[in-house]
Amino acid sequence: DMTDCSGHEEGLGARMLFRANTDEAPKGESIMKNLISEVEQLQALVSRSLGSAFGQQVTSLASDQESVGPISLPRRAETFGGFDSHQMNVYKGGEKDEGEEVQDLRRTESDSVLKKGGTANLMFVLKRNNEQVLQSITQLHSLLGLLQAVVVQQDTYIEDQKLLLTERTLSRISFRPNSLIEQEKQRSLEKQRQELANLQKQQTLHQEERRKKEKEWEAREKELTERESQLGQKEEQIQKGQHGLEKEREELQQKKAAYQLDLERLRTAQKQLEKEKEQL
Repeated sequence: DMTDCSGHEEGLGARMLFRANTDEAPKGESIMKNLISEVEQLQALVSRSLGSAFGQQVTSLASDQESVGPISLPRRAETFGGFDSHQMNVYKGGEKDEGEEVQDLRRTESDSVLKKGGTANLMFVLKRNNEQVLQSITQLHSLLGLLQAVVVQQDTYIEDQKLLLTERTLSRISFRPNSLIEQEKQRSLEKQRQELANLQKQQTLHQEERRKKEKEWEAREKELTERESQLGQKEEQIQKGQHGLEKEREELQQKKAAYQLDLERLRTAQKQLEKEKEQL
């Protein structure tokens, strides 16, 4: 169905893909993008189709298995009057001995096991086929990705060749080569001038910014130097104050010692006076 829907026009387009019969050669990159998109859609479609088919197959197998029904075993009746309907159906065709009943039961069980094994094998085969199909589509997607890179490189090469061919064609034209070359030179020179002007402007801005930063650093350094000087002066003043305080403390201690000596002398003199007074 997919082959019938593709048509003959796509085959013709694929044959004409790398034949530049016109001035504008087809761009392979866009074609490869469309192709990869189609492959991705195909991958999703196949995944859904295989999933639904697998589900239907499993459902049909399950229904077939259910139609076989469980194994019927003889059982006792709820009363003592005899056996159930299954056992009565067995005895309608004639009486069977106990060995034949056991063989029938074993044959029924073996048939059920074979059917279950066939179902499992079929499900395994379907799952393996699904995995192989999906793996093939994934590999095709990877190869198309590599082919896309090659096509992009080829498009770039074709564009470069077209540009080179155009330049050679312009250089070979005799009646108007100078004007085109001069125009191209003027454009190139103008572009270079603009780039040079932008570069100089950026350099000027950078230099101004650097000068501004240097001035700020100098001001900060000067401020730090002044602070260090002030701190040094304060430290000297504090040291001088400490020396003065120590000197004053020593003087006070000396005065205190002299005062204590004078006090002792006064006390001694007072005691002497009191003694003399008592004697009088």
